[in-house]
Amino acid sequence: MNESLSYKAYPSLRPNSSQKTFAQGTLVSICESSSKEIVDIENEIKNRQRTRSEKKKKKKKKKITNKLQRSRAPSEAHPLWHRSKKDPSG
Repeated sequence: MNESLSYKAYPSLRPNSSQKTFAQGTLVSICESSSKEIVDIENEIKNRQRTRSEKKKKKKKKKITNKLQRSRAPSEAHPLWHRSKKDPSG
């Protein structure tokens, strides 16, 4: 149905200029706020993904260092870790 015909049939439906600008203004503000929220949410997701990847990298690094420590001779790794039970100083 054409807009002008519906307003002729129902004149009370025709918005006056102040209502129109108010509605347009609120629509614009809603769109702006929702776009800001969307950007905030996207940034938060990126930050979470970044921290996850950093955690994975740290975990991987830790595994590598643990393997290196195990592969070293006991005296090189740490003097207190591999003391024999018979050692009087330990």
